[in-house]
Amino acid sequence: MSESSADCVIVGSGIGGAVLALILGRAGKHVVILEREEKPIPQPRPEIHAQATLDLYRKLGVADRILREAALPLQGLRLRRRGGPVLIEFNASDFKRFEVQPYSTDPARVRAILVEEAKAAGSVEVRHGVNVREIVYHGMRAQGVRALEDKNLVTWRAPLIVGDDGGKSLIRRSMAIPIQIRDFPIDFLSQAGSPAGAG
Repeated sequence: MSESSADCVIVGSGIGGAVLALILGRAGKHVVILEREEKPIPQPRPEIHAQATLDLYRKLGVADRILREAALPLQGLRLRRRGGPVLIEFNASDFKRFEVQPYSTDPARVRAILVEEAKAAGSVEVRHGVNVREIVYHGMRAQGVRALEDKNLVTWRAPLIVGDDGGKSLIRRSMAIPIQIRDFPIDFLSQAGSPAGAG
């Protein structure tokens, strides 16, 4: 078994973990992201980013890249029950009235951009194919994680341990945080628009 250390260990590279890595990395902190997947998994469903998220991306200087590489502006939004009536509908004039412009984004690409920008800070590293097994405690305080990496058991120690490891989070379970994530009652969300050049 080997030991390594960092200022912050982030389990999983979701949007929250990637944004935190970017902020801490730019502040000169040594951040290690432990990601279970060997490479990013394509997400079949888009995510909708609202104005507050885009405002944060602008503050971080990554909004232009995300909008250029991973987003399409929504011209409208219609939610309906499968085979049933429309439950709610917004169009471009509604967005204008509310002074918002939501975007449909490719979640895998957004995460990849955030992680790339974090790594560019120079003090953030991402380790893929790492299976975090347990939290390491000193008394009641979490001080690291134990993970299987390249068939070796590695202990990562850090004063800050963050879990961004999904709905079945090892971090939340180990800290007895009672969060249950239920499926959102929308079967599929998609965007329709004119093909490029169709006017």
